[in-house]
Amino acid sequence: MLVSQVTGEKMLTLTRKIEETIVIGEGEEKIEVTVKEIRRNQVRLGVQAPAHVKIFRKELFERNARGKQSVLTIPNAESKAKKPTSGS
Repeated sequence: MLVSQVTGEKMLTLTRKIEETIVIGEGEEKIEVTVKEIRRNQVRLGVQAPAHVKIFRKELFERNARGKQSVLTIPNAESKAKKPTSGS
């Protein structure tokens, strides 16, 4: 466990390489986060989660919590696949 120098909070800090994954939870509720790309000071992450789990970028989530801007959710692949088609 490391302590954040900014917030003072304890945080589990992991090192991963491209295409390596961490798993949060287990069974049908598990969430997988995979490092997809690393470019300069940006890391691209892929997230697989159950369709009912909402995924937010933290800065948008915090803005919404303060009532300044609506939150944009990032639909995961499962929720897109289960979307009913018109005429059903």
